[in-house]
Amino acid sequence: MDNQFRKFLDIYLDAWRSSSLTAISDLISNNYKGREITGGEIVDFEFEESILGWEKGFNFVKENKMQFSERVHK
Repeated sequence: MDNQFRKFLDIYLDAWRSSSLTAISDLISNNYKGREITGGEIVDFEFEESILGWEKGFNFVKENKMQFSERVHK
């Protein structure tokens, strides 16, 4: 794995594990555009909606005393 990407991935995973909205916001481009498909319904969103989604997810994890876990495949 490229060393530069690995450094980014480590920073990203640290932000994710610690539910740091500030750190995630710093990592995501202000020009970010995303698409989610749930039950056949397509929803397009941009940076602000993405950050709101992260905030809801992080709050859910904290409120339910949960933690994220991940497995990185090489």
